Formats: sequence, structure tokens, C-alpha cells
Amino acid sequence: MAATSRLDPVIMQTFNCAGLTGSYQLVSAGGFDNDLAILKMYNSSTEEVDISYNGTDDQDIMLPGGTFILDITSNKEGQRIAWPKGREVFVKGTASAGTLYITGYTIKR
Repeated sequence: MAATSRLDPVIMQTFNCAGLTGSYQLVSAGGFDNDLAILKMYNSSTEEVDISYNGTDDQDIMLPGGTFILDITSNKEGQRIAWPKGREVFVKGTASAGTLYITGYTIKR
């Protein structure tokens, strides 16, 4: 039986953590071009990074060397749930060596 859907990777977005400050800065201008089934972030810096999805509120944290995987569609067969197209990601923290990587996968039907 052939698959009726497939996961396609999106283009990775990055942020140089040397540019971190105490104020939120936009990482993903305009968000991703498609709804995401899986959102993945990796913090290769030596400091924790605060994450916001509205540019104001502290909503997540990435520890140094930490990985965050949000598998939005696991165990959701038949439901249409996704990380919405265009949702932006903002970061703040202490300037440090390293990079924050944000990527994901979209479902193509």
C-alpha cells in the first residue's frame, strides 16, 4: 500500500547566539512557509536561551546543548493539528558562542 502522505523537511533557520541580548529578537521572520507536523530546535551555545512565540512572554527555554522536539502529529490520526504557517520564534539570553537552530517537517498529502 502506497503512502498517502509524506514528511518533507523545511529550510533550517539559525540565530548566532553571540547576538543574544536581554530583549527578544526575531529568529524566524515570517515563520515557516507551511504548517509543521514536527518542530525541532537545538541550542549549541554555552548559555540557556529563552524562547517566545509572541515576542513578549517567556514561553520556553533551551538549556545549553539542549534539543527541543515538538512532535505535533503523533497519535493524532485523523486530526488536523499543526504548528501554524507563519508563526514566528523569538529568543533572548546572554551572548555566547554557538548557534540556535530551528527546523521542522511538514506533511504533504
